[in-house]
Amino acid sequence: SAALTILGDKNMRKVLLATTALVAMTGAVSADVAISGSYEFGYNSVSDDQTADTSDYNNNAEIHVSFSSITDSGLEFGAKTEFDQLEGDGGDVLADENSMYISGDFGKIVMGNNDPADESFATGAVGVGLIAAADDFQGNLTGANGTTLVGVGSGMAYGHDDMTKVSYFSPNLGGFSFGFSHADDSTNETDISIGFAWSGDIAGSSVTIGGGNYDDGESTATEVTHMGITISSGDVSLGFNNAVSKDGTNETVENTYGIAYTVNDQLTVSVGGASAENDIASGDEVQIFGVGGSYTVASGLAVAFGFDSFENTDGSLSTTNEGTVASVA
Repeated sequence: SAALTILGDKNMRKVLLATTALVAMTGAVSADVAISGSYEFGYNSVSDDQTADTSDYNNNAEIHVSFSSITDSGLEFGAKTEFDQLEGDGGDVLADENSMYISGDFGKIVMGNNDPADESFATGAVGVGLIAAADDFQGNLTGANGTTLVGVGSGMAYGHDDMTKVSYFSPNLGGFSFGFSHADDSTNETDISIGFAWSGDIAGSSVTIGGGNYDDGESTATEVTHMGITISSGDVSLGFNNAVSKDGTNETVENTYGIAYTVNDQLTVSVGGASAENDIASGDEVQIFGVGGSYTVASGLAVAFGFDSFENTDGSLSTTNEGTVASVA
């Protein structure tokens, strides 16, 4: 959802403020330590065919702690831990992700609990608002009678378990890069993730093409394949992404698209849409279209807003839930 944002995160809807300090590490080794964080607060006003009121406030807080050091030979190493407070009154603070890395001319090796490699190459989301956020398709994925839709939702192709893994990311090879990750927790089958991307200039426009595949190796395997493209020219950027997610019971096809325009240093506006359909189990389907914007009030403080219309179809009950979501922060 859109949110009042202080400081920064990976979605780049916030501005990162980091404090660095020099501290002593093991022996005579020293490292640059950075502490950063973000806080989001927002409100979604939902109007749909349900009898229940699903409008709500929402909030999220994160703290990131990282350190890094460079050897005399140019080898860099470091570690990062992210703490995330669960949404709601007095939500618990959890260590969301933590990992260490070693990087050099050979690329980068990451070890720890974080996202599989393919997610680093997800391409296609542009703009601001609920659609680009990919964390709140329209606030409540339900049918008209309040039943939860099955196997549909924005960003289903991503957000896999941050299980312990080893990942490798290549250096930039003439605009091309790739990554690979391997996870094995001794109780489940091996998780394999592969991603790639190419970036360059075509006809005066900056173009990025990226995608990947994730397979958890189970007998009822969760397998995801995604591919996307973004094109930027001047103050205008557009993107498209297609993802197919299978888990043995459901097969979801998801498409997202958008176009964004940077009005000035403070204001960005966008329009976009998304759709997701479960082709196997339920036939449930979601479609959404909306507009959004983000205004930077001051360095580190932004206000976001959006207005989206949606249509949810419960395939098993042949019912449709239509409505709108207005969000502000």
